[in-house]
Amino acid sequence: PSLGEIFADAAVVVDSRDETAVAAALDRVLGDGPLRARLVAAGRALAARHSWDEAARLTRAALLEAAGR
Repeated sequence: PSLGEIFADAAVVVDSRDETAVAAALDRVLGDGPLRARLVAAGRALAARHSWDEAARLTRAALLEAAGR
């Protein structure tokens, strides 16, 4: 999946190689209080759906599969 698919409405996704786009996105988020609040709320909701225990379990399973076990 792409970052846009993963973060959905919890991020402003730009091409990190495009300095102008990065600067414009930062200006937009820093200057738009309602947008910033919406991104924060969406980010917290996204984070609440995940856990370090689940990430560790999935990482372990992937490593075991890669090792052929």
